[in-house]
Amino acid sequence: MIIPNDADRSPMLLLTGANGRTGRAILSSLVARDVQVRAFVRNPAHADDLLALGAAQIAVGDMASAIDAATAVGGCSTSARRWPRTKST
Repeated sequence: MIIPNDADRSPMLLLTGANGRTGRAILSSLVARDVQVRAFVRNPAHADDLLALGAAQIAVGDMASAIDAATAVGGCSTSARRWPRTKST
């Protein structure tokens, strides 16, 4: 499911992991540079917050689902993945 903001402009960048602290910082930085961002989240309850931060669209789904991932990336010219912090060994 794609939740649009007020106006769609292209090109669109898909940002996964947009709801965490780092993801939100990346989103804000991209929006400040006038990049149109589609934020990919699992929980639709976060949509309003991310739209308020300037996301052009919200894609709701599970990255483990090929259908959800394909829907999310559809129409995007590029994507960025915010990788979670991992414990060093």
